[in-house]
Amino acid sequence: MYILSGPGIVNDLRTFPDIASIMVTWQRPSENVGGAFVTGYEVTHQLFVPEANPIRQTYVNGSANTSHIVSNLLPRQAYQIIVRALVAGIGGEPLQVIRSTLEIGGA
Repeated sequence: MYILSGPGIVNDLRTFPDIASIMVTWQRPSENVGGAFVTGYEVTHQLFVPEANPIRQTYVNGSANTSHIVSNLLPRQAYQIIVRALVAGIGGEPLQVIRSTLEIGGA
């Protein structure tokens, strides 16, 4: 009996902030765990503040798509962004970054 396991962790997670969005890029996991091939990615984000905030999820289909623009964000706010590789709906280890959007009228 073969049990499908999740993929490895994504590599080289980078962010490029703007006023109301943050572009996120990453590299495919370097390991092919249990013969599992990446079928897509899950990108989640939420405001990074002590109060509870809703988590927003986006699914990026296809193993070749290794970027996503998180949009409709507030200026000058820190966001927690998490990226996980997926194999048939099974998520790999998450990789996270905290990044702030830019101020209106400045960089």
